Amino acid sequence: MSEETSGIQIVSIANISASGRWRAELLHSKDQHLLLWFTKGQGQVSINGNRQVFGPNTVVYIPAGTPHSFELKPSVFGTAVLMDVHPQLEMPPHPILYRVRDLLLHGEFVGLFEAMQREVKRQGVQGQARACRLHAGILGVWLDRQHNVLSERHGASAAEILTGRYVKLLEAKYTSGTTVAGLAKELGVTPTHLSRACRSVAGVPAHQLLSDRIIYAARQRLEGDGAPIKSIANDLGFSSAAYFTRAFQKATGHTPSAFRLKH
Repeated sequence: MSEETSGIQIVSIANISASGRWRAELLHSKDQHLLLWFTKGQGQVSINGNRQVFGPNTVVYIPAGTPHSFELKPSVFGTAVLMDVHPQLEMPPHPILYRVRDLLLHGEFVGLFEAMQREVKRQGVQGQARACRLHAGILGVWLDRQHNVLSERHGASAAEILTGRYVKLLEAKYTSGTTVAGLAKELGVTPTHLSRACRSVAGVPAHQLLSDRIIYAARQRLEGDGAPIKSIANDLGFSSAAYFTRAFQKATGHTPSAFRLKH
């Protein structure tokens, strides 16, 4: 019997958007936990609609299924860790962004991170998969401790809470043909109030967040399978292929057919 794989992949930050900046910059979620360690440069990350600036020595943890996006400038360097969800991998259930300013804490984190990297490289060694997950879990505990300290100091604003609720709701319903007005009604607020909150927290109105999530999914489908465009449009909640084509072309500058041919 072959040795179980760890389900943990370590790549350069640049690999996230190597085949298209939209893979990072449009609102989306992953089936894997994502850990990012930025060592150089600056950018912005939006997690559950909450936009934050990051700089060097910033670690970002995003649980599987969490809507997020990044603005990664060419000057940004770092490492990304993709972790398959597994019963034996215990990671925090909430996202974390933490800039490691304290030298002692920096040394602690780098030591834990590098230990995990070494274990991931030891492919084929007995118990490697379990050891990788344990190393990752220890990193999760370390992050949770720092997150708890920050949470005690800084509470979320009403706009941040509302935007977070909205983004989580649209993640669950973006393929249903729902609208901002429909989602606002479920949240018990007016569309105007919702968009005002999204602008202040995410930097874009509510309809842009919904559109970005749908277009990301459309790009994935057009690249990843040969399903008819009409079928993709239906799966994403569009009333017709023509309406899908207009919306996709407005967002990307290409028709779905042209985008598929290019990729």
